Amino acid sequence: MLSWWLLPSIATGGDRVDGIFRLVFWAALATFAVVELGMLVAFLARRGDTRPVTRALAIEVAWLAIPALVLGLLTMSSVRVWNAPRTEANGAARP
Repeated sequence: MLSWWLLPSIATGGDRVDGIFRLVFWAALATFAVVELGMLVAFLARRGDTRPVTRALAIEVAWLAIPALVLGLLTMSSVRVWNAPRTEANGAARP
């Protein structure tokens, strides 16, 4: 999967870095698809209604909170992957 895009791993933690890349790629693709489908359904349901959508606080909070949570989790897992070669080189146990 994505082997046509990623070069073969030759670094110590290359497979783990590639795994994070694949995770981010598929998460972004899924998010894009869900948002586009949601917008398509919402706008088709409002066909002919020209009033602007206002006071959608729950949607705005979800729009900000969900990506922030996902990015935080990706950051935590990425930090472990990026630091693993340094801790292995120092003789420490793998996190």
